[in-house]
Amino acid sequence: SGFSPLPESSQWWYDTPFDAGVFWWLCSLFYWIFWLNILLGVSNALPAVPFDGGFLFIGGVDRLLEMAGMKDAKKREDIADRAASYMTMAVWIMFLFVMMSILF
Repeated sequence: SGFSPLPESSQWWYDTPFDAGVFWWLCSLFYWIFWLNILLGVSNALPAVPFDGGFLFIGGVDRLLEMAGMKDAKKREDIADRAASYMTMAVWIMFLFVMMSILF
């Protein structure tokens, strides 16, 4: 299917330390675990509130507003929450567009 870390047509070239079937199965397993780990890490960094990136986004907006001279903590928090809500909606809409483009 083209998703193998090393196509079966090229596996004959490499000398395996033990049973070739088990070796290539382990290589594929580690390959997919690596990519799933990368995917989870990147998706966790998205600036959407259910993920860690969303909370970092809220803290960053709050800090920028504080540096800009806004002293009222409640007003800063409200603005940061509203900005995070808009960003979360934008991320989810982009995610839905990607899913729709894959499905249709």
